[in-house]
Amino acid sequence: MDNSNERLFTEEIDNKIIELMKKYGHLSSPYKEIQKEIPQYNSKQIRQRWINHLDPRLCHSDLDKVEKDFIIKEIRNQLIQDQDDEKISWKEIIEKMEGEFDKFRSENKVKNFWYSTKKQILSGRNIPTNASRLEILCEIALEEST
Repeated sequence: MDNSNERLFTEEIDNKIIELMKKYGHLSSPYKEIQKEIPQYNSKQIRQRWINHLDPRLCHSDLDKVEKDFIIKEIRNQLIQDQDDEKISWKEIIEKMEGEFDKFRSENKVKNFWYSTKKQILSGRNIPTNASRLEILCEIALEEST
């Protein structure tokens, strides 16, 4: 079964993307330029591959406890600053983590940790409807991490 929307990346293609990012990485739209040379992938696919797997700055090791607690606290801080909006600025969290831990994490790694933690916390719990679910999640996650 061939799903043309989900082409797998090969080592050869990965190496080509790395090579082309050296050439076009300084441009505002490097992924569109790369797509011209690797047309079987769209620019979004190339971007996702780069930012989550190929960027040489990425730290691929597991998050440690201190980093996990940091993520939860940052999510809570964002909620406190903007109480009407439960949107999370992942880019901001990743930038702060890089400054704090000198490790560059992919957005996927940070998001996957949070959504996995959120799912574990919410299973079997009855959250009051008038409470901020995000604030409750952060409090519970911090309690359970100690």
